[in-house]
Amino acid sequence: MPIRTSLRLVVFLLTLASFCEAGVNTTSRIEEIIISDPPWADIYWGKSRQELVGPVGKTPHSRSMTGVKWEPFCYQVKKAGYHDSQIICKAGEKGDRYVHFNLKPLKLTVTSNPEGAGIYWGSSRDALKSTGFKTPHTDTDSDRGANWKSWYFQVKRAGYKDSEVAFRPRSDHDRRIHFVLTPLDRFKPQIAEALIKQGDYEKALTYYHGRLKSHGGDARLFFLLSYCYFKLEDWPQAELWLKKALKKDPRSVPSHYNMALIHINLGEYKGALSSFKKVLALSPGAERITPWIRVLEGIVKGRYFPERLRELAGHEDQTGLAARLILWVQGYNRASDLWIEGTAETKATSREILGKTIYLTYHVSPKIFESLEYFRKLKAQIQGLTISKGEIESIKSLFQTAVHLRIAGTELYAGAFYIKASQYKGEAEKGLGKIRTANRYLIDGLRRLRGEVVKEADTFGDVALTRLDLYLTYYQAWLAG
Repeated sequence: MPIRTSLRLVVFLLTLASFCEAGVNTTSRIEEIIISDPPWADIYWGKSRQELVGPVGKTPHSRSMTGVKWEPFCYQVKKAGYHDSQIICKAGEKGDRYVHFNLKPLKLTVTSNPEGAGIYWGSSRDALKSTGFKTPHTDTDSDRGANWKSWYFQVKRAGYKDSEVAFRPRSDHDRRIHFVLTPLDRFKPQIAEALIKQGDYEKALTYYHGRLKSHGGDARLFFLLSYCYFKLEDWPQAELWLKKALKKDPRSVPSHYNMALIHINLGEYKGALSSFKKVLALSPGAERITPWIRVLEGIVKGRYFPERLRELAGHEDQTGLAARLILWVQGYNRASDLWIEGTAETKATSREILGKTIYLTYHVSPKIFESLEYFRKLKAQIQGLTISKGEIESIKSLFQTAVHLRIAGTELYAGAFYIKASQYKGEAEKGLGKIRTANRYLIDGLRRLRGEVVKEADTFGDVALTRLDLYLTYYQAWLAG
C-alpha cells in the first residue's frame, strides 16, 4: 500500500476513535461540485424546477457543509452562445454531490441559391470580412460569435450581384439565413476599372472571375486578374494568371515587366532578370530598367562584397563604421529574402465537406520564423555598434528603427495565422503595414549611407555602390508595388 494512502487511513482511524471516545456524532463535511463543458456557465438552482433562481455563480463551482446528507435540489446552467442546459433535479443523497452539464452550442446555417457563394460576416457593416467558407455552411463556434451575437452577413458569388447585408440580433436559438442571388446582366468593364481605382481589388476579382466563367478569358482579362492579385500581394496567384496572359500575348511589355516584379517579390532573381531583359528587347527605349538589370546580374553572378570590404569593417575610423553598416544591410536583405520565401510557402489548409472546399487554417512556413530570429540578431548587432556623433550616428538610428519595426511587423504577420483562419487578414495587414514603414526608414538610411560611400569611392570601389543601388531600387519597388 502506498505510504500516502497508509497515512490517510491512520489519520481517519484516529479521528474516528476520538469521536467515539467523546460520544460525538460522526458527521463530516460534504461537498457539492457543479461543472460544465465548456466552463464559465451561469448557475441557477432551487428546491424545485419552478423555483430556480440565479445566477448564483459560475462553473466550476463548489460548496460544502457539515452533515451527512444533501437536501433535494434542482440545477440548471446557461451560457451565451449555447442552448440552456436541461434541468437536473437531485434527490436527497448522502455524501458528496456532483452535477455535470454538457452544453450544446447554438447552430448557424448559411445557405444560398445558387450554392457555392463566399460568406462574409462581421460585428458591423464596416467590419464585414471574407470567412473563407462557402454556402451551404454550418457554424457552431460560439467563441467567434456568428452563431449568437448581433451579427451582419453577406454572400458573394462570381457572376452574381452581391447579396444584401443581412442583420441578425443577438439570439438564444439556432439561426438560419438564406440568400437568393441575382445574376449579373452583363459584363461592364468600367465597373471593374472603377473598383480598381478605389482599391477594392477583392471585389474587382469577383467581377473578373464572373466574366471569366461566363465569357472565357483573353490576355487582357488574365493580366487584370494578375494585377489585382499583385496589389493584394498574393504573388503565386499573380504569377499564375500572368503566365496565362503571356501565353495569349507573349510580346506584352507590361506583362513581362510585372512578371519581373513578381519574381523579385518571390526571391526568384534569375526569373526577374530574364523578364527585364525581355522588356528591354521588346521595348529598347525602356532604359529605366537598366539599373535593375545591372544589379540583378550582380546577384545572379554572385558579385557580392569583396574581401576588401570585410577588411575595411575591421577599422575603427568612419570608413570602418560605414563598412560595418553596409555588411549589416546585407544581413537585413538576406533576412528579407528569407521572409519573402516564407510568405510564398505559407498556404491555407482546407477540407472537402459535402463537395465544397472549406478553408480551416494555415500552414505557416518555418522560414518566416527563421527570418524573425535573423532580424532579432541584427537588432542586437546594430544596438551594440558604438558610433560617435555625426552622419553615421543618424544612419544607425534609422537602421535601428527599421529593424525594430520589421520585428514587430513580422511578429504580427506570423501571429495572424494562429487566430481564427477567417479573421487572419486584418492582423496580417497590420503586420505588413509595419513592414512597409520599416522599409521607409531603411531607404532613408540607405540614401545617407550611399552618400558616405560616395565620399570615399576610391576606398570602397564600384561594387559597394552597386550593391547599395540594388538595395535602394529593391525596397523602393517594394513600397511602390
